[in-house]
Amino acid sequence: MCEDHARIFAMVRVRAKRTVTAAVVKAVLSRQLDDMEPRLTRHGYDVRSIADEFRVKPADVRLFL
Repeated sequence: MCEDHARIFAMVRVRAKRTVTAAVVKAVLSRQLDDMEPRLTRHGYDVRSIADEFRVKPADVRLFL
């Protein structure tokens, strides 16, 4: 089990007083969490803002991401 899963299990046990299975955690967490587009979105950059910054079409940005 990775460190993130262990931390999630611990948080849920404290807050909900119930155990959570590994299947539930895997179903909730996105596999693409560390991909480029979600990471940029978390930092406040969406496709349109990146396209505006580099003066390209949003479709070109989507192709890159």
